[in-house]
Amino acid sequence: MKRDYLEIILAVAFGLVVLSAPVYAQSGTQNAVVAKEISKEDAAKKYPPGPKGYLPAVPEYSRSATSNAGFFKSPYSSKIYDCREVKSGALILDTYAKPPQVFVRP
Repeated sequence: MKRDYLEIILAVAFGLVVLSAPVYAQSGTQNAVVAKEISKEDAAKKYPPGPKGYLPAVPEYSRSATSNAGFFKSPYSSKIYDCREVKSGALILDTYAKPPQVFVRP
């Protein structure tokens, strides 16, 4: 009887691991959007900062990238951006946020 329960638990655990693998893989940097820098003047005119200013991006941790690889997640849309070609402190336009927002590359 105990053996039957153990086999059922192992089968359920294995199924959860197998089914969650594709979902976890989608959070990687494969479909990252190439970051487009926006000047401070354009950002101030079209997308004024909020009360806390422009929010910083969140480093993306995944299997395919390390935190310093240049991939960051927007604080507004949670879309992953490839910021390897953009210098630190630059303003990035997030067009996936509704309305579009600007964030800072750390």
